[in-house]
Amino acid sequence: MASRITRTTRQWLIDALFQLMKHQDYTTITVEQIYTTAELSRKTFYRKFKSKDDVLNQAIADWLKDFEAAMQAAAPTDWEAFSSAFFLYWNDYRDELTILVQHHLQGMFLANMTACALALPWLGSQSATRQAFLLTGLAGVLVAWCTSENPTKSLNITALQAEVAALMA
Repeated sequence: MASRITRTTRQWLIDALFQLMKHQDYTTITVEQIYTTAELSRKTFYRKFKSKDDVLNQAIADWLKDFEAAMQAAAPTDWEAFSSAFFLYWNDYRDELTILVQHHLQGMFLANMTACALALPWLGSQSATRQAFLLTGLAGVLVAWCTSENPTKSLNITALQAEVAALMA
């Protein structure tokens, strides 16, 4: 397990990357900009990461580890409970998800999120077709929510579930 100092240093570098991405295209961000923004040294950066892609992958891995724990704790047993827990969790990461979408990096996130979600008990117990349908829909809603012109800070989960239920009927 990583020490508290290692976790904190990694988080500073992740935060620096996302701070830079608010104002600059991901493809133009350099490792030097990341460690400078984090107020760390080049040596410290390379002790923790190999590249800026590793920083982004670590951020996503951290979110998904916490997502899995949150979903395990919620222990959903049906679609409504699963989608409620799903959106309540990702609501806290809306700003970061929006940045990924703005930089066309949602594919990296969605591929990893799908693999993680399939390991969850309720979703994992569904047929492959149902899993694909549900995850594709949830991923689409996340992306649409992050790209809408007037997004609300939080999702109206009850209204969303009613819309999805109507479509599935």
